[in-house]
Amino acid sequence: CCDSFFKGTRCSIDNACGGGSAPAPKPTPPASGGGCLWHVDLKSQDGCTNDKDYPAAWDQGPMKKNMLHPTADICCQKMFPKNPRACKKTDRCAGGGASPTPAGGSSSSSSSAECLWHIDIETNEGCSNDSNYPPEWNQPGLKANMMH
Repeated sequence: CCDSFFKGTRCSIDNACGGGSAPAPKPTPPASGGGCLWHVDLKSQDGCTNDKDYPAAWDQGPMKKNMLHPTADICCQKMFPKNPRACKKTDRCAGGGASPTPAGGSSSSSSSAECLWHIDIETNEGCSNDSNYPPEWNQPGLKANMMH
């Protein structure tokens, strides 16, 4: 989780399940932002979009640079690293430079007994293996990218 989402920055670890640990972070350049940012398409989960439909937590601190990207290509490379060419790019930005507005709804998922690592949505400063994350992250298209 730390390797995937907090490369080059401090990554706090909340080991709610006990046992294994999160991998140590490795340096990487931060994503730059502005205008309509690209993120995983939560509706289709098969690519990236620049719509305003994403959790409010993605607009905060380190999560923003890990979840929101300046271009569709960067989003696809980061969020679908196993096959970025299959990543669909859906341009839904209607306002030019408007900052994305979170789409209501947030956390609390009914996670399975698996203790998978994910971004800690309470602090946005590291990873946790608790069950507090958006339920969308359990769906196949996102699980491979959000849960480690």
